[in-house]
Amino acid sequence: MMAGTVLVCTLVACNKEQEVKEETNPENEVELVTEVIRASWDEGETKGNIAEVGGAFTWSEGDKIAVHTNNDGGTWYYSQALVAGDEGQTSANFTTTFAGTRDAVAVFPNSLVTEGADALSSGLTVTLPSSYALADVQGDKAPTPMVAVNTGETLAFKHLCGLLRLTINGIPADATKLTVDFLGRKVYGDFTIAAGNLTPGDDACIISTESGCANDVITITGLDGSVSSVTVNIPLPAGTYDDVVITPYNGDDALKLMAVRHIKGGSYTASRAHRRKLTATLVSFSVAADKKVVFAPGNLQYIGSAATPYWKFADNQYDYFGSTTGQGSTDSNVDRDLFGWGTSGWSLSGVTSWTNNMPWATTKVKHTGESDYENNLYGYGPDTPYGLFDNEVGHDYSNGDWGVFNQIGSYDAGTWRTPTGGSGEWTYLLTTRAESMYSFAKAYLDTDDNGKGDVHGLIILPDNYTHPTDVDAIEGINITGSTYWSSNTYNSTDWEKMEAAGCIFLPAAGERNESTVTRVNSYAYYWSSVSAGNTNASALWFRDSVFAPGGSTATCGGHSVRLVRDLN
Repeated sequence: MMAGTVLVCTLVACNKEQEVKEETNPENEVELVTEVIRASWDEGETKGNIAEVGGAFTWSEGDKIAVHTNNDGGTWYYSQALVAGDEGQTSANFTTTFAGTRDAVAVFPNSLVTEGADALSSGLTVTLPSSYALADVQGDKAPTPMVAVNTGETLAFKHLCGLLRLTINGIPADATKLTVDFLGRKVYGDFTIAAGNLTPGDDACIISTESGCANDVITITGLDGSVSSVTVNIPLPAGTYDDVVITPYNGDDALKLMAVRHIKGGSYTASRAHRRKLTATLVSFSVAADKKVVFAPGNLQYIGSAATPYWKFADNQYDYFGSTTGQGSTDSNVDRDLFGWGTSGWSLSGVTSWTNNMPWATTKVKHTGESDYENNLYGYGPDTPYGLFDNEVGHDYSNGDWGVFNQIGSYDAGTWRTPTGGSGEWTYLLTTRAESMYSFAKAYLDTDDNGKGDVHGLIILPDNYTHPTDVDAIEGINITGSTYWSSNTYNSTDWEKMEAAGCIFLPAAGERNESTVTRVNSYAYYWSSVSAGNTNASALWFRDSVFAPGGSTATCGGHSVRLVRDLN
């Protein structure tokens, strides 16, 4: 028998998720259900509309829920859309007509399930979309999935996901869509919650346990050039995430802008009913008249202490190891971020000069008297004049580049590369590019907000940079002579805003002279991929009173690496 059923869902603001009794009126075949759900969380909240400040929930016009019944092995029925006049409220009436008895679950939004027969014996399969229209996720609109389970006398909605509230600035007028890449973590498609875990709570959640998954890119459609900044709310399955990469497109053509951000310093664990806020600006850095790049979100690190050693980017742009890890030793099980030139771990049969190829190489291996490799006196990299991107007859040296050869965190090998030096990319970026009047400045970062400059380094500004209005102006911009760290001091809040606006920070991480780590927080070389003779390679060099983007240093020295990614 088909029964007309009205579900009255009353959402009451409270501090924790609660369950209340279900009241029925079989005489009129009308079911009245009062549901009390959580309307604010410690880190945020996700439902039809979520206020930016305070996190108050309200329903939206057009919202629908789906109800599951026990007829014919189980069937999903959609409610009618919420009509004008009920939106913007904490309580609303949903009307649906279904056969049988509501037996198990209801979900919001209705689009998570397919209307029609669907048994629940094998659990609840929820489908998250790969694409969202901007109008459906912009501002306070947050279509995060919820489930309500009927357990006899009680019924309560609870969340299945976390939420990424992402503000994207610098959107070009010709962009028609944005892609948000979660680097191999499954964020859309089918997710199944086992039948035994359908009771709302921590067990009833969507978990993204897959890595290396193709379902890792969310597309935001419907951009029309009217805004350069948007805030979108993306449901985030529970699990661990590293970075997010945002790219604007005009149709199928990628535009030469990108934002690469850690979702949080280090990896971020998304959990049910929690929200993470992140701001990113689409930027580029011109390194030649016809070439643009973006920078990696931190210095390169080799984590040798792990059971399975791996490469990663530093958790924060200002992080460095210094002498704390014992990286002056030749031990392979040591964490390090000061590397000899070309120490990607790659080796090429027949290139006998390249003997110091591992990240833990610290010594000089001088070769003399053999014409095949007498030009390379320290054993780092190929014979002069070849750089890490050059090819000698019969040899491809590109794998000597750390980013070309290695998977770094969640990024595939080949995603990143080392900038060129000498009169190349470092020099063009910092002294030549016409795309920005503001290229670089030295600074202190007061990372623990103690009123002192904790980390010294170089701020590099993107093309067409816009400085945050509530942060002190940058002093000593583009001065290539003697400038000092004290020219600029920024606390952690200031730096968060500058980083969100696209700034890069290269810490003065010191250097390693064979087994000795020295000049930490006062001195830095950043490698390029260009050779500079039989003992040297080109590098960006700076200290408090020195700035030399086309400098060079001995290949056997341990120096910092900040990789770049081409914008094609």
